[in-house]
Amino acid sequence: MDKRGQIFALFLVFLTLFMCGSVILLYYSSQDKVSASLVSPRAVLDMRDDVKIFEMNEISSIKSALEEASKKAEFGTKEFSDSFKDSFFSKLKIYPLITERVYQRDQDVSEGARLNTALFLRNALYPESLTYYDGKNLYFGRASLEKRTRLETSDKLKNNFVVDSKFSFDKKYLISKSGNEFVVKEA
Repeated sequence: MDKRGQIFALFLVFLTLFMCGSVILLYYSSQDKVSASLVSPRAVLDMRDDVKIFEMNEISSIKSALEEASKKAEFGTKEFSDSFKDSFFSKLKIYPLITERVYQRDQDVSEGARLNTALFLRNALYPESLTYYDGKNLYFGRASLEKRTRLETSDKLKNNFVVDSKFSFDKKYLISKSGNEFVVKEA
C-alpha cells in the first residue's frame, strides 16, 4: 500500500469539510446584512382576484339585465338597449377596484368615481360608444381604465426597492339571442 495516497485522500476529506463549513458560516453571517424580502406581489395578486370577482358580478348583472330588458322591448331595438343599460347599472355592485387609484388617459378619475358613481359608470366605465347593435348581436363593453399600485418593501431602511404596477382592464362582450336564451361571450 502507498501511504502517500492514503494521506492525500484524508487531506481531500478535510479540505471538503472545511470548504462546506466556510460556505455555511458565510451564509449565516450574511443573513443579517441582506434583506430577505424585496417586494411582495400580494397587492397584484389581490387586484387580480378583485378583477375576477368584479367580472363575475358584471356577467351576472348583464344576464339579469338582459332578462329584464327582454320583458320590456324587442332585442336589438334602442328601447331594449336603454332598458338593458338602466337595469345593468342598477344591479352592478360598486367595488373599490373601479373607484380607487383609477386612471383614464393618464388622468386620475378616482375622485369623480367616488363622488358621482352613477355618472362615472355611464360616461367613463361603460360609455355609450361601446354599446351598439350590429343587426345580429349586441356589443357591450368596458372602457380602458388603468389601475395603478405601488409595491414597497416592508423594511425601507435595509432596502428601498419600489415597483410601480399598472393594470389596464377593458373588456367587450358579445350578446346574442338564441331562441329565448341570451348568450354572453367575451368579444
